[in-house]
Amino acid sequence: MKPLTVFVPLEVQTSNKWVWKTWYSYDSEKRKWFKVLSLILPPKDKAPETLAYVEVTAYRKRLLDEDNLVGGCKPIFDYLVRAKYIKDDSPHWLKRTITQKKDSSPITKITIKYKEQEDERRQEA
Repeated sequence: MKPLTVFVPLEVQTSNKWVWKTWYSYDSEKRKWFKVLSLILPPKDKAPETLAYVEVTAYRKRLLDEDNLVGGCKPIFDYLVRAKYIKDDSPHWLKRTITQKKDSSPITKITIKYKEQEDERRQEA
C-alpha cells in the first residue's frame, strides 16, 4: 500500500480556541475539519489492523507553541479514526509526527503510512 498524502485547505488552529470555552467551540472546529476531510478522504469500510504513521505538517502564518499545535490537530486524528484510516489514536495503533512551517498560505499536509510499508522499504534496501 502506497503512502497517502493529502493537502487540506484549512489552517490548524491553536487549541486555546476551545480549551477554555464550551464544548461547542471544539465541536464546531471538529465539524469543520470533518466536512472538509470527508471530501478529500472518504470513509472506509474497515480500519487497517496495523500500526499507522501519520505526519501532519501545518503551514501557518504564525507559528504556535508545540502544545497548542498538537492540541489543534485533534480534529484530524478524530476524523482519521472515525473514517477508519487508522484503527485507533492510541500509541499502540498510531505513531504521529506533527510539525509546522511558516507560510503566507495556510494549508495542512497529512501523510499516512502503514507498518507494512516500512517493512517493505527495509527489505528493498
